[in-house]
Amino acid sequence: MDQNIVNITQTNALEFQYQIFGNDVAYVQQIDQTGVDFTLNPNNYVELYVYNSQNVLVNQITPFTDYNLVGIEVVLDPQKDLENLGYTEGQYTTYYNFLTPLLGTSDNPLYISFISSDRTEIILKPLDPINNTITSDAPLQQAASDDSYFYINFGNNKLLIGVNSLFNNNTADPAIAIKLYKPLPLGFNVNNTCWIVDNVSSPTAYSVSIQSIFTPNQDIQNRIAGPNFNIDVQNQINNSTAYVNKNILTQNTSLLGSSSLYYQLNSILAEKGIEINVDYSDYANFVHFSSAQTRLENFYYKLSLIETYTYSASFASASINNNYYVSSSYNVWQTKINDIITNFDGYEYYLYYESSSTAWPKTNNSIPYKNASVNSVTALSWFVTQSTYALEYDQNTNKDALLLDIPEYLREDDTNSNYFLFTQMIGQHFDNVWLYVKDVTNKFDADNRLEYGISKDIVAQAIRDLGVKLYQNNFSDADVYSALLGITPSGSTLLISNTTSSLPVSSGSGLEYVNTFVTASATGSILPLDSVNKEIYKRIYHNLPVLLKKKGTPEGLRLLINLYGIPDTILRINEFGGKLKNASSWDNFQDVFNYSFDVYGNGYVKTTYTASSAGVDPKTVAFRFSTYGVPTTSSYQTLLKTNNYSVVLDYTGSGLASGSYSGSMVDPYSYYGTLKFINTVSGSSASVYLPFFDNGWWSTMLVTSGSTQTLYAKNNIYSNYDGNTIGFQASASVTGSIGIASGSLYLSNSGSQTISSRTYLPFSGSFQELRLYTTYLNTSSFNDYVMNPYSIEGNTITGSDSSFNTLIFRAPLGTVLDNSTSLTTRTSIHPSITQYPVTQSFTTGNSTYYLSGSFIFASNEETIYQDQPVAGVKNAVTEKIQIVPTISLSGSMLSSYITVQQNSYTETYTPDVDYVEVAFSPQDEINDDIISQLGYFNIGNYIGDPRQMLDTIPNYPDLDKLRDEYFSKYTHSYNLWDYIRLIKFYDNSLFKMIKDFVPARTSLATGIVIKPTLLERRKYPQPRTTTNSVVAYVGDPLAKINNIPN
Repeated sequence: MDQNIVNITQTNALEFQYQIFGNDVAYVQQIDQTGVDFTLNPNNYVELYVYNSQNVLVNQITPFTDYNLVGIEVVLDPQKDLENLGYTEGQYTTYYNFLTPLLGTSDNPLYISFISSDRTEIILKPLDPINNTITSDAPLQQAASDDSYFYINFGNNKLLIGVNSLFNNNTADPAIAIKLYKPLPLGFNVNNTCWIVDNVSSPTAYSVSIQSIFTPNQDIQNRIAGPNFNIDVQNQINNSTAYVNKNILTQNTSLLGSSSLYYQLNSILAEKGIEINVDYSDYANFVHFSSAQTRLENFYYKLSLIETYTYSASFASASINNNYYVSSSYNVWQTKINDIITNFDGYEYYLYYESSSTAWPKTNNSIPYKNASVNSVTALSWFVTQSTYALEYDQNTNKDALLLDIPEYLREDDTNSNYFLFTQMIGQHFDNVWLYVKDVTNKFDADNRLEYGISKDIVAQAIRDLGVKLYQNNFSDADVYSALLGITPSGSTLLISNTTSSLPVSSGSGLEYVNTFVTASATGSILPLDSVNKEIYKRIYHNLPVLLKKKGTPEGLRLLINLYGIPDTILRINEFGGKLKNASSWDNFQDVFNYSFDVYGNGYVKTTYTASSAGVDPKTVAFRFSTYGVPTTSSYQTLLKTNNYSVVLDYTGSGLASGSYSGSMVDPYSYYGTLKFINTVSGSSASVYLPFFDNGWWSTMLVTSGSTQTLYAKNNIYSNYDGNTIGFQASASVTGSIGIASGSLYLSNSGSQTISSRTYLPFSGSFQELRLYTTYLNTSSFNDYVMNPYSIEGNTITGSDSSFNTLIFRAPLGTVLDNSTSLTTRTSIHPSITQYPVTQSFTTGNSTYYLSGSFIFASNEETIYQDQPVAGVKNAVTEKIQIVPTISLSGSMLSSYITVQQNSYTETYTPDVDYVEVAFSPQDEINDDIISQLGYFNIGNYIGDPRQMLDTIPNYPDLDKLRDEYFSKYTHSYNLWDYIRLIKFYDNSLFKMIKDFVPARTSLATGIVIKPTLLERRKYPQPRTTTNSVVAYVGDPLAKINNIPN
């Protein structure tokens, strides 16, 4: 059974009054409720309003009659009043007004016919002139004399204070002017209804708390299930925005005139139905039953009216000086302009607001466009030309016009012109119907462009009809101008909130400085945020078959991310587990975006040095290069040059992109060239012959060991099994002293050079990642460099042979997004130079190099393959499908217990986990660098010491030492706030949709993920046994404790 606990307290009624006097309260005569005779006037009545716990009006009764009279006073029962309205539990406030009518009633109200410019005066007229209640303002004058005020009642407990009145004494058109205590709020407009009342007594309010206590009936066996709180609705919508009325949403004070965005916005808001895609540049697309010429002339007439009204409004605006009549005139002209523009049809809207050869001429090149005057030379010339096209279409092309169904003898009679015009109006109505009927089949046209195929207004519902959920995003609360017009009320194209495109940005303002816009739209075009969202929906609809087919796979997630306009080089997909334990493998792929240093003509990289001691003398030089394709003639180019040797690239073929005759096959060796190391001291050389002219990246390494120089060249290829492999590779050695490697080192060359009577020109192509090492880099580390150009591994992960101590020079040449062509003097970024500036590569400078000649930084996108350390489930593995080869057992005996096919695979893998990350993480960037610097090793060697099992310390000392050695190159930590600032510019509905496109058993992390790096791990404490013994007692334990015998 239910029991109610009710608590009623009187509360401050002023909190619920729509308008109060504030500091002028002393001016008003307060009415004491006590002892007021409510029965003196039989027209007195009570209003009841009910507010919930958030002070939101939820119910009302006007007039309210369910009260009791005790003598001359009103007796109220708030609990009973709430229960009669059905409120039996919760926190509510009952508010009571005690009023007497003065002019009008709720059944026979007045209406606002005029509002003054400062909104402190209004004129009221009877809504029903037959039952007119305005015969004088005597009741108002009496109320003002008695109480100094009266109320204008708009219902919903909205009572505005009036302080004076004036009756016009016009029986034919009775009206009364009201002086308001405060300006009329923006929510009230002309034609709003109201009536005038006075207070019989001050209003009163009661706070009522009703708590229902449920006592279950023990006899009831079958109980209804509780509410389902797991319905996934909240994630599909964002938090509600603050309440604002339409006037605030559409207010725009910065742009005036007929080109104001305010009118354009009203025109969009006045549209009924969906907006279908119509190309208004061709009359055949939208004129079928009406007349193209008449519709063009009709727009000319409307534009002429707008110009006339605009001139009149500007004249009135210039004359406003607290002048009631001029202010009223200005508002009239503005209303007329708004009415015309709001009622534009699709073609007229196109002519007025678009800028093209078939739209009305504009006088500026940026939104909002300004239309040329109807009397200007440009406009008249355009109108005559367009009228010719329209007339030609009506006479020679449009054979379905309704006008042609009228007998010819009637059409020849000019006195029927109004009848013809009416017929064309009907034809335009049928044109609209024809457009929508024709557009029905476009529902199945999945064109991904906004203005083609299925309407952008119904594409979201079409996607939902196919079972795909769509979600609101973090840009759904943008202002209405940005959402619908693509421009803010002030004319800015910076649509994202809390951003600015100008400097300086004051501290504490919360603004983000944005100076670069990434958009797929044409330069100068503006795309509303609403269209941005719907453009994403159109892409999803276009790709929905393959999206659903690939659902639950990495390929499906990559497609979904790309549909949101985010390349997978930015937002990565990480799957974990399944890492090969006992061998090095490039099992984590990533698409990366960077730049390449492209040289042509005489572009080059130069660094000048003098070798200091044997420990700093470069023993290994490595770099990447890519050619521009197969040369058409023989070609001889310099890739690298020092005072003592050069690395050159020869092409002696004939550029056979095709065979010697029509239809013949391409020469398979047309891409091949010769890479040579030439000792310019001794004249000896070594060369390799590989397809260097295939437009791909080639990694080259030159190792000097004593008097022997070895040249290596390799590339990587995708093999579709276990990811990838080293592709073409070759090496060659030559013996001969090259002397002391000092002076200048060039990538390409500043000019031509002659070697053995052959002229070598500077290289034309791309470079990346020039490296110099003090030691002989092993082939394993070089292979990782081939597969991953970011790899800077040494021969060991720690110690004197690690990259921290042996890599003495690194020029990234675009891989770290350093694409400024004006920054021609740069410094090496090898690891030890950041923390220890005294560590120099060379004796003559702090690892400086120079960019010179003709060069650019070109965009480059490629896939890199990482050789990760074995770190258990922390390893991100791209290809998790393991193909295990089998062998057949020998012998002829069959067995029911063992299959004749046995797995021959002896490799072991880390445990597979159902965990996926599609997120931004600062630790991913650090992990990438850990892999690049340390390469492959087994982390078990640093955490698997059995002597540490029973240690009480919560960490692994060996791993901590490795971690500290790695982080010694860092000068400061990552700023997590940078990631939070970044992600707010991404559409967060993507992360909601991703959850629907991963397998149900998968544990998913999206957004921003903070996690330990590969070198950070806490030790799980080993449980220990205790030596305490437990004694079991038989019988009553209390008896044993109290020495009571059993």
